[in-house]
Amino acid sequence: MCQPTYGGKRGNPVLWGSAHFPALRQLRGDEDGRALFMQHSEAVVYVDVGDPGVLLDLDSPDDFMKLRTKAP
Repeated sequence: MCQPTYGGKRGNPVLWGSAHFPALRQLRGDEDGRALFMQHSEAVVYVDVGDPGVLLDLDSPDDFMKLRTKAP
């Protein structure tokens, strides 16, 4: 698993290796992916990036519309 970070905060998108696909297919909701991270914390690689955009989490059209109203 690979997760971008910015300013010490974990971001998106998360890249998952195919070995995790069966477990990912079983997930429901937004919080379950975090539980999978905790179960396999030794397999997570964090990559510091220079763009705060990785901190955005858009899971629905409503999330997108909220972001769009804030954009310049």
